[in-house]
Amino acid sequence: MSETSTPISDSSISKHRLPTNVVPKHYDLLIKTDLKALKFEGITSIQYANHVSIESESSTNVVALENVSYDEDVERTTVTLPQALKQGSSIRLSIKHSRELTNELMGYYFSAYKDEGKERHYSLTQFEATAARRAFPCWDEPMLKATFQIAMISREETVSLSNMPVISEGPVNNASINTDLFHDQDHAKWKYTQFEKTPVMSTYLVAFANGDFKYLESSYTSPLSGETRPLRIYATKDLIDQSQFALDVKAKVLPLYEQAFDIEYALPKLDTLVVHDFDAGAMENWGLITGRTTAFLVDPDRANVETKQIIAVTQSHEVAHMWFGNIATMKWWDNLWLNEGFATLMGEVIILNKVFPEWKVYSSFYNEHTSSALSLDATPSSHPVQVDVPSADEVGQIFDELSYSKAAASTSAFTSINALPMMLKHVPPVLRMLSVYAGEEKFLKGVSIYLKDHLYQNTVAEDLWKGIQQATDIPALMTNWTSKIGHPVLTVEETDDGIRIRQDRYLSTGVAEEEDNQTIWQIPLNILTVNPNGEASVDRQALLPTRETVYQLDIKQLWMLNQGATGFYRVLYPPRHLVKLGEEAARENSVLSAEDRLSLLSDAMTLASSGHATTSSALAFIDRLRSETDYLVWRAIQQSLGELTSTWWEQPEFEDLRDFFRTIVIPVVNKLGYEYPEGESIDISELRTTVIGVAASLGAVEVVQKLKQWFDIYIETGSDKHIPPDLLMSTFATATRFGGKREWEACRKAYTNPPTPWIETCSSIGLCSVRSDELIEETFKFVKTEVQSHNLWRYFDILGCNVKVGRKLFSFFQDNYDDLYKRLDGTFQFGDLVKGVSSLMSTQSDANDLREFFKHKDTSKINLAVDQSLDIIIAKAHWLERSKGDVKTWLDGWKKNNKIAEGL
Repeated sequence: MSETSTPISDSSISKHRLPTNVVPKHYDLLIKTDLKALKFEGITSIQYANHVSIESESSTNVVALENVSYDEDVERTTVTLPQALKQGSSIRLSIKHSRELTNELMGYYFSAYKDEGKERHYSLTQFEATAARRAFPCWDEPMLKATFQIAMISREETVSLSNMPVISEGPVNNASINTDLFHDQDHAKWKYTQFEKTPVMSTYLVAFANGDFKYLESSYTSPLSGETRPLRIYATKDLIDQSQFALDVKAKVLPLYEQAFDIEYALPKLDTLVVHDFDAGAMENWGLITGRTTAFLVDPDRANVETKQIIAVTQSHEVAHMWFGNIATMKWWDNLWLNEGFATLMGEVIILNKVFPEWKVYSSFYNEHTSSALSLDATPSSHPVQVDVPSADEVGQIFDELSYSKAAASTSAFTSINALPMMLKHVPPVLRMLSVYAGEEKFLKGVSIYLKDHLYQNTVAEDLWKGIQQATDIPALMTNWTSKIGHPVLTVEETDDGIRIRQDRYLSTGVAEEEDNQTIWQIPLNILTVNPNGEASVDRQALLPTRETVYQLDIKQLWMLNQGATGFYRVLYPPRHLVKLGEEAARENSVLSAEDRLSLLSDAMTLASSGHATTSSALAFIDRLRSETDYLVWRAIQQSLGELTSTWWEQPEFEDLRDFFRTIVIPVVNKLGYEYPEGESIDISELRTTVIGVAASLGAVEVVQKLKQWFDIYIETGSDKHIPPDLLMSTFATATRFGGKREWEACRKAYTNPPTPWIETCSSIGLCSVRSDELIEETFKFVKTEVQSHNLWRYFDILGCNVKVGRKLFSFFQDNYDDLYKRLDGTFQFGDLVKGVSSLMSTQSDANDLREFFKHKDTSKINLAVDQSLDIIIAKAHWLERSKGDVKTWLDGWKKNNKIAEGL
């Protein structure tokens, strides 16, 4: 039931927004779930209403309503009352409904799993962004908050979960409930569960679930009140033993958030539910976090670093939402970044660094967030962090790298496995840039002020800036960073007494025309200078608020901009000075940090791709990094290899490029070996994992032989215990890349019955790494018939990077478009399939083919993905046209001056 009250003001309501002449105050939800029949029924769901009644607060009369209409275009039901209501009156609207549970991954749906060979099911919700309306009738917009009293009827052997703790639970025949919703005569087999009333909250955060769940339990004590709260993680019995680490992370980060915000966690408990079939990576439902197995599970006896990082990032990110998004919520989806950017910055960097300082999350942030956000933001079809979202259909499109990563971009974080194609996950760079400029302590104080001023309310960006300004006394820097498209490139020229710095909008397709170059950003410059004694200092107060400025310094000494890689911009140095920076980057005990080196490399390659600089200068910079020992810089090298591969894969110079990269990586592999000694530093372990993965992808003979030997033993014994956990992914990928049907079948078997989520991930990568036409077709068939819908993005993402698959993926996509669209309709994933399909497209003809294919398709839900993919293809085509000769000349010179070792 819904209680309604007085209207709220809103002067600009589009046809896709709900009118505000009546708004919700409180919901009573009674949901009956039948997991055997795979259906549910209850009190709501306007779309499927078969009985509607209304009761006035001033009367006990119940009036049946028959004048009910539904507008499918705007997903809105209109109920016409038999008589007018008085302004300010309160009414009670009661709606019966029933619906099948589907596996559509949205609304209230079922997830399937195997229990002793038999398929079983459980149910759960996924309501963000606009799927609550699929489960119960509601005012499904974030600003229309209400309280919720939820009750569930379920089979006696199952467990029911929701946002709040259970008040009471017992047999149905002992409960006072609406018997019209109950048709089974055997009441003893059913139970009734009632939960506490929620605080005011948005519909997309409501959650409930039902199934045969087991749990592990912990608790934390609030540093603010001293109250102890229970923490649980739920999963099916086959998975629960792998969930302890995620539970431990939750217990560690919660008190840190309370201290950082000076606000206590608002609910009496916080659960996590691990789900087999899940669209996104995880979801921050208030009091009941949900997410994929890959986001929360790790074998305690075979834990690899990457999996633990994914789990910690995901759990911490979702806990951050308990404040950002749940207690203070954006008014509308155009301010989504207020949720996701802060959850990324806080959850994946500031708080996580306090728990796992050895992971260097501040340093890794550039690779994981800033670089990807910069790349997407550089396309002509980019959108601002704060973007207009007039209709519900368009909400899903803004869950991308910009909403998650640009807003946080100047922070550090790891990208969770679910986020790779879509959100990587996960606004942080821009917020991080502000936090560095203001000072992190003052920045967090401002965030606390913002939250306290808007507890249980809805907010917009200006509310945040006001809070931060109160704590920092700095001018508002952020307006153009969040409201305007794109980011700047700083062009630097040396003068007699310093450097002249000019800002222009950066575009991946080339130099911005005047009409696209109107924005002036306020840019923290973070200028590093080195004095004649070799001592470095950084000016963190230098700001570029105009088109250009002159900064005085001694140009004879070393200098660089964006020290620490915390700024969300590119820097184009004079060629001679880039050489100087490259020499310093290669020097042992360099004054340039790992963040400096990886951002210099990223800028050099990116500016080469757009024509601002030469590709040969970027290759020369990489060549100087042969003695590099930081795994984060090596991951930047790996990213550069990927960018070159996706563009040059059909060119005659491609094998020479691979030879060049092999000569850099193989000596590092030989130095480190393949063993992971106990007690070894995480830096060395991660370096080994990275370089062996790079060498294997390049086909380095010794590395390939070693990993294939390991996989042969795996096939023979069925055990992977002889393979270091951190090298499982590279081993599976190498085995199928350089193997045959035998290896493919082993990966298929592992995927269909994985002992751990990590093995499922590794086997997916193995199935997508094949090179023969026959096995590529086998993988395509596997994708159609056996890959669950929630994993399709992963297969398209990996296949899209396989040069032996090439454009075959586009043909497969075209042939199966209708089926794929149907499988993923309503989820966040379909745009990611488009990006995967276009990964290796690099010619103008490719762009024409993609554009022609979508010409007569309904792209209303994926137009951003299509436009961005076209922009990236065109940019690569221009890069090839400009730089083919430059790259060939540089590689010819490199081959003459460097003898290529045999066996590479």
